Order: sequence, then structure tokens, then C-alpha cells
Amino acid sequence: MGMSPMEKMRMFAQEQIEMNNKKIDELKASIAETEAKSLDLGKQASDIYEEIVKLQEKAKALNAEKEQVDIQISQVNAEIEGIRKENNEFKSYM
Repeated sequence: MGMSPMEKMRMFAQEQIEMNNKKIDELKASIAETEAKSLDLGKQASDIYEEIVKLQEKAKALNAEKEQVDIQISQVNAEIEGIRKENNEFKSYM
């Protein structure tokens, strides 16, 4: 004799529960993978931010050094101009 409708319903319910539990396990695994990816992306973003801060500090230091070099250039140009004026004065005696 075949299964009664109640037995068929129980069997169907059991199969559905098993399929749903399998799906839950798959979703939990997906969450774990996604959380790991999220942590990795957060770490990468943090590393990039730290690198940006370091590069900003380096840029500030380079700009400060450039300002000093520009001052030296101005001083040398002023000295050159002074020497040219002196040469022009000497040329007037020739």
C-alpha cells in the first residue's frame, strides 16, 4: 500500500526543511566570505589612507625644501645682478 497523504506531507516537509537548512548553510558561508572580503577591503582602505598621510607629509617636506632652494636661487640671482652692476661700473672706466 502507498503512503498516506499525511505521510506524504511529512516527507515533503522534511525534504523542504533539509533544502532550507542547506540553503541557510550556503548563505552563512556566503556571509563569512563577504565579511572576510569586507575586512580585507577595510584594511586596504586603511593602508591607502596611511600612505596618503605619509605622502602628504613628504609633499610638505619637499615644498619646504623647495622654498629654501627658491630662496637660494633668489640670493644667487641677486648676487649675479650685483656683479653685473659692478662690471658695468668697471666698464665705464674703460
